[in-house]
Amino acid sequence: MNSLNIKLSRVNSKFKPYITVDGDIINCKKNQFGTYEASVQTEKTEVEVVIYRYLELQSKFWFLYAIISFFVSILGIFEPFYDKRCIVIDCKYNVKLNEQSELKIQLNNVQDKAKATNIESNCDITEITNVYQIDKVAKKRWKIMFCIKLLLWIVAIGLTIYFIVNGI
Repeated sequence: MNSLNIKLSRVNSKFKPYITVDGDIINCKKNQFGTYEASVQTEKTEVEVVIYRYLELQSKFWFLYAIISFFVSILGIFEPFYDKRCIVIDCKYNVKLNEQSELKIQLNNVQDKAKATNIESNCDITEITNVYQIDKVAKKRWKIMFCIKLLLWIVAIGLTIYFIVNGI
């Protein structure tokens, strides 16, 4: 049985990525120093570690969720923040495991087309991808959502003025 201990550091509170090992999402626990840690047990000698960030605007029903949350949050006042840059992380590694393997992943500053992570390990690692990139579909959807919300705010202000002037 091989063991892989993963430590993820320099995680921004607004930019928390997901980690999968051979397609299974790993639940990381935050320690007192702000580092996320997880341990994986496997019979395999080589695993694929993927780090990614999922944006809400990538989902199938993004528009429905955005409109419902806009009205429920009182015209967007209490709505969660959407990242207008729409930057995602795309990292994929093949890790050849020892009996006790350590994988220390440190996130870099978020910039488009920049190297996303630095990795230290006591085992052999093959880097397949390691980059931050802009999700063009999510960026386009963010612009559409922003225009619709702006239009709804203008309509709401117009209706408020209309009702105040007419005394209704």
